[in-house]
Amino acid sequence: METKLITYAIPVFFLLIGIELLYSILSKKRLYRLHDSISDLSTGVGNQIAGLFFKGFTILAYIYLYENVRLFDFGFETPLHAGIAWVSAFLLYDFCYYWMHRMSHEWNLLWAGHVVHHSSEEYNLTVALRQPAFHGLFTWVFYLPLAVVGFDPAFFIVHGQINLIYQFWIHTRAVPKMGFLEWFLNTPSHHRVHHGRNPRYIDKNHGGTLIIWDRLFGTFQEEDEEPAYGIVKPLRSWNPVWANIHHFADLFHFCWHAKSWKDRFLVWFRPPGWRPDNMKDYKFPAEAAVETSEETLYDRFDTRTPPIISYYGLIWFIFATAATFIVLLSIKNLSMTFVAAVSALVVWTLMNVGGMMELKKWAYYSEVTRLVTVGTLPFIVTLTPSWLPFGLIIVSLLSLIVIFMHRRASGSDVTVTLTHQELQKSAM
Repeated sequence: METKLITYAIPVFFLLIGIELLYSILSKKRLYRLHDSISDLSTGVGNQIAGLFFKGFTILAYIYLYENVRLFDFGFETPLHAGIAWVSAFLLYDFCYYWMHRMSHEWNLLWAGHVVHHSSEEYNLTVALRQPAFHGLFTWVFYLPLAVVGFDPAFFIVHGQINLIYQFWIHTRAVPKMGFLEWFLNTPSHHRVHHGRNPRYIDKNHGGTLIIWDRLFGTFQEEDEEPAYGIVKPLRSWNPVWANIHHFADLFHFCWHAKSWKDRFLVWFRPPGWRPDNMKDYKFPAEAAVETSEETLYDRFDTRTPPIISYYGLIWFIFATAATFIVLLSIKNLSMTFVAAVSALVVWTLMNVGGMMELKKWAYYSEVTRLVTVGTLPFIVTLTPSWLPFGLIIVSLLSLIVIFMHRRASGSDVTVTLTHQELQKSAM
C-alpha cells in the first residue's frame, strides 16, 4: 500500500517539475541545473529501490506493537469516531515527524542519512525527491508511539504518505510567503529557511505539514534573508552513491582516529561537527577538502562537462528510472532475485552517470564494463518483450561508441565554482 501511493504520485511529481521548469524559463529565473537535477532524482530512485528491501520491516514492527502492546482502540464505528481518529493520527504523526526530523539534524547517526536531502545547492521540486537510501533504517522507531497508542497500521501508512506528498510542493522558490497560512502550515518560505546554510537558518523549521511544533519548541525562524542552499561542508559531487555514504565515511574516519572507545560511541549521538576535548584540532575529511565562509556562502558547485556526455547521462538516467518504475508497479509478480538484479544494475547506472558528469576516470572504465554487461544480457537470460534483447544490444553499442569517442576527456578536472554574481547574471 505504501509503495503504491508514492508510485502513483510519481507522474504527478514529474508534471509539477515540468511546470516549475517552464516557469523558470519564462521568468528567466535560474531554478534548475541539469547535473544537479539528475543527481537529485538519482538519489530519489535509490530511495525507492532501498524501500523495496527495507520498508517491510518497518511495517511489520509497527503491526507487532499494535497487535500486542496498544493501549486503546481507535476504531471506525461511526463517522464521528473515524473523524476523531483521523485527525488525532494526523496530529500525532506530524508531532513524531517533527522530533524525528529534529533529531536527524542533531545526531550524527541520523544526519548521515538525512544529509543526502540537504546536500543539493539548488532549491526546486527535484530536491523534494532527493531522498536518502538508508535514513529509514534508523528513523522508524520515532513513529512507534502511534502503534502503542492504538492507531491502526492503515493510519500509519496513509498519514506517512500524506506527510511526504505534502512536503513535495514546498520545495520551491517560485511561491512567495502565503499570508496567514504561514502561522500554522509548513510553507515554501518556512522550508526554504530549513534548507539554508546561513548561520541563522541552520537547524530551524523541522515541521512536516505543520509549523506549530517549531513555534512551540523554539526552532522556528522567519525567512528574512535570501537562503544559501546546501550543507556547511559541501558535497561537491553528482554521485548519488557517494551522497548516501559520505557522512558515514567521515564518521568512520573519526572513529579510526579517536583516542577512546567512549568517543567512538558518542560521536554517533552528537551533532555534526562535534569533537571531544582531546580532538579539537581534528578535521573531518569534508572539512579539510573545502571550507564555507561568509564570502563563499552563496557559491555553488558545478562541472563543465561536454554537452554530449551530459545528455548521455540524462538518457541513461531516464532508462534507469523507467526500469525502477516498472519494478515498483510489478513488484508482486517478480522474484526477489530479479528485483535485486535490476536494482543493482540501476544503482550501477546512476553511479556511473554521476561519475561521468564529473568526468571521473573510474566512471569511464566502470561504464564500459556496465555497457558490455548490459549488451551481453540477451545472450545469458531470456528477456521479454521480444524487442527488448535487440534494443539492449543496439543501445549498448551506440553508447559504447559515444564513450569511446570521448574517452580522452575522462580524468579531466572540470570542476568549477559558480559565484553568486555569476548566477545572478545568468538568470537575467
